[in-house]
Amino acid sequence: VESGLALWSWPRRAQGALAFVAYVAVLGPFLVAYALLHTTLDAVAAVARLLKKPSSKPLPAETDQRPALVFPGTCTYVFWQMGMTQYLVERYDLRNVRCIGISSGGVAMAMIAGLEEGDPPREEVRRRALALYRRLDALAAEITAHPMAFLGRLEFLITTLLEEWLPQDDAAFSERFVIGMRRFQTAPVPRLAPARAAGPFKRADFVEAVLATANA
Repeated sequence: VESGLALWSWPRRAQGALAFVAYVAVLGPFLVAYALLHTTLDAVAAVARLLKKPSSKPLPAETDQRPALVFPGTCTYVFWQMGMTQYLVERYDLRNVRCIGISSGGVAMAMIAGLEEGDPPREEVRRRALALYRRLDALAAEITAHPMAFLGRLEFLITTLLEEWLPQDDAAFSERFVIGMRRFQTAPVPRLAPARAAGPFKRADFVEAVLATANA
């Protein structure tokens, strides 16, 4: 796929650099305080768990013997991750493989669900992937007009792709999909704690989980 996105001019790059410096200067102190607050709350929660009397109940045995693929969060390497996901679906049958992802890995989960729909041959998988890349490139024009254009628009891009791309049948989002995220919890202290959403999902719930992890 040949991208239609254009390089920024040097004046546009300079404007973007100045806007970024102003953005960091204004919001930087709040972001640092926010990060320190949640790091402290996570530490307090960890200490509370250590001090808590251990349960006498044995942990349940792991009964799912299926192999698992884990897709980590890679930030802007999501585009490389999407290419890797296409490669895997083209060459391997992943329908009996647990797929676990967080952040950009959640986007990979959605891509797997779309590429696998109907058990297509390799040529169809590639055709679907190329169509997705072209659509992504067209939508990306709206968030790459200048260096700070993505602010406030990234969720719109992801939501649009998910609504257009994902299968309509809830059966496509089976229990083999697990998506990591953070959720607000009040015990032992209020904080955004690591959590996960596991299938089977309804389509709307799967979209919500991918958005939650991609925006984390």
